[in-house]
Amino acid sequence: MSQEFAAVVAAAIDGRTHNVFHRQTQLQSLHETLRNETSAIRSAILSDTDATSVEAAIELYTTIKSVADAFYSLQPLESLEEEYLIAKGKNAVSHREPLGIVYIEPTQHTGFYSCISTISSAIAAGNCIVILLERNLRETNAVLRRVLTSALEPDSFVIADEPGASKLPLDQSISVLQNGDEQLPRSNQLVSSSSSSSKVVAFVDRTADLRLAARELVAARFSFGGRSPYAPDLVLVNEFAREEFLGAVVQECVRYGRTELSKANGQLRHEKKSTASGIETSVNELRMLDAGLKIIAQEARYAVVELASRQDLLGNRLRSPVLAIYPIRSLDDGLAIVDHNTSSPCTAAYHFGTPETGKYLCQFVPAAASFVNHVPRQLLLGPAAPLNQPINLDVRYPYTMFTHPRPQYAVPNNESIRLEKALYSADSTCAEILARDAFKPLSVTKRHNGKGVGFFELGFLINASMILAGTVFGTVTGAYLFYSRSRRG
Repeated sequence: MSQEFAAVVAAAIDGRTHNVFHRQTQLQSLHETLRNETSAIRSAILSDTDATSVEAAIELYTTIKSVADAFYSLQPLESLEEEYLIAKGKNAVSHREPLGIVYIEPTQHTGFYSCISTISSAIAAGNCIVILLERNLRETNAVLRRVLTSALEPDSFVIADEPGASKLPLDQSISVLQNGDEQLPRSNQLVSSSSSSSKVVAFVDRTADLRLAARELVAARFSFGGRSPYAPDLVLVNEFAREEFLGAVVQECVRYGRTELSKANGQLRHEKKSTASGIETSVNELRMLDAGLKIIAQEARYAVVELASRQDLLGNRLRSPVLAIYPIRSLDDGLAIVDHNTSSPCTAAYHFGTPETGKYLCQFVPAAASFVNHVPRQLLLGPAAPLNQPINLDVRYPYTMFTHPRPQYAVPNNESIRLEKALYSADSTCAEILARDAFKPLSVTKRHNGKGVGFFELGFLINASMILAGTVFGTVTGAYLFYSRSRRG
């Protein structure tokens, strides 16, 4: 173990990062350093990625905000009160303790946000940090190294040049693998879904607001170079809404294509060749799988294609701003496609239609998270949420992921007191009372008997009522006429 790693392990053992004021100081220092380096950070993002100036500004904003949110989540007075609950003879049921060391392998997608937001949550939880930042030509890594080393204490923070999770004690560390792993995550790992095993699917029903669906899905697919793990890989649109939806998508593409030039270092920044090359590569790969593919729209920064073949619709994940659309006959037809083309739950699913349609699709499309009639924009930044963990739209890694639950009890609860009395009573009265309570019949919620009027029964009743009404009307009319004539006679 290197000297730097040994220092971090020692800091984790003696708990120097547990103090809430120490955590606040570290986050305050990080926040101030980021504010002072905004120009360099924005320049690095624009240099290393295909982000527009607006997207770079959004990543910078969300990065700094994640540090501020972590800082304000710390409540020193409440923490101090919780620390002394046991001393006051009270239970500390929600007490948690840091894991020790958080090892991070960040993703390149919105790399600044992915690194800083994870570090902020880990610091707020009271952990030491080890982060992998390989030495390469990326300006983002160079700026991150400078910012982090100047802002954080070296005893509790280390930058690794190569993967080093195996050098850390398993019982005191947790690994955050934002690029995924083909193997199942271990108990001390937080693994984002890998690009090869999990997909993102969208449904557009004929009942949907098609302009809304086009706007949300174009933004999700094209923003940040189309590299977000939550960008839709396949859009399944009802064939009756296909033409109108494609028209709405083309309109959104025209709107998206405007004002794409941004300024960087005093010069106009034109479209990077890597974006157009990536789009062309993705379109060619799709065409190899589907000879009937139609190109609906294609420009330097985006492409929209319509697929014709049902085979391998959810193959490899798209890593460029290419929106793939396939028309379906019905919702059940789309569900059959998803079921046939996926072996694991989707990373996310977007459903556009009436609330009832959304409920139906949420119920039958297996997905880690489902969204009806919207795509949360904050979802497009950072890595995919860890497998087997609930997704949090505001914080990709809540501080609870970096802590152990350690409840502390000083006072027995009511059930414990009842059992104690029963165990140590001289007679069996208390035990009989407990048994009588346990053997009470369960109170069952009344349910509908399921004998409601169905579709066919309703049709029968309507027809029968019409026939009966006609019969009654004819009988009454005949009786009236007979009575009138009999009086005249």
